[in-house]
Amino acid sequence: MASYRNLQMSFWTDAKILENFSAMEKYMYLYLLTNPHTSLCGCYEISFVTAASETAIKKSEVKRLVTKLIEKGVIDYSEETNEVLLLHWHKYNWTSSEKLRASLEKIIAHVKCLKFQQYLYELLKCTDRVSVQYQYPTDTSVSVSVSDINNNTSINPIDIKTIDTNTLKEEFAEVWKIYPRKHGKEKALEYYMRDRRAGATYEEIGKGVADYRSYVEAEGIELQYMKMGSTFFSQKAWQDDWTIRSKRKLTEQGNRRELFARLMKEHEND
Repeated sequence: MASYRNLQMSFWTDAKILENFSAMEKYMYLYLLTNPHTSLCGCYEISFVTAASETAIKKSEVKRLVTKLIEKGVIDYSEETNEVLLLHWHKYNWTSSEKLRASLEKIIAHVKCLKFQQYLYELLKCTDRVSVQYQYPTDTSVSVSVSDINNNTSINPIDIKTIDTNTLKEEFAEVWKIYPRKHGKEKALEYYMRDRRAGATYEEIGKGVADYRSYVEAEGIELQYMKMGSTFFSQKAWQDDWTIRSKRKLTEQGNRRELFARLMKEHEND
């Protein structure tokens, strides 16, 4: 991350800023644009306590100012994950550079708020400087220019331009057929989409689910003690080691891929 942020001088002369922003709102917006916690994707984690400490403003006032900026359509904020989303950042800091896209994909994968993460992934589907509709108005012309690009090595993530939401839903429907405790489906789908877009493959998630199903069956785990679907996928439990420790054995043996294929076939007519 760079040790500085550039701000266009038009910030101080823009009519919408002059007419609609109070002095304290300008100060808070400048802080959110330039503080040391900002990230290349325009979404980063920061609590009201941290903002209050660094701006010398009371926590209650920070919260009020953030609410005002949300209403004015320049940011969004998730109190659940303590993440702020700068709604204009991408217009002035993202390009079609493959090096930039690789860095963005890696950073966005770590965004905790699923709504923000999905919004950012949708932005990446565009090939040039990005501009998409959001649920809040975004017509202010304030802009920020950042000169740095993280020098992270690409992790060869999935090409999200070729994997749409409908495809992911179809994949999830197949995996969900074999999940043993079908509670929390909607949330489970959100987490499945998060992990797929972060680079996880359909096969590895499917095998993890099959392993877990085999585990609970072999260990004789009752339904009430199984992980709900939403919990399993939120915890990425498909990555865990579900080694069967009891003396009970599966009637059919095989590697993970074969087991997953068998279970899929059993439920293809469900």
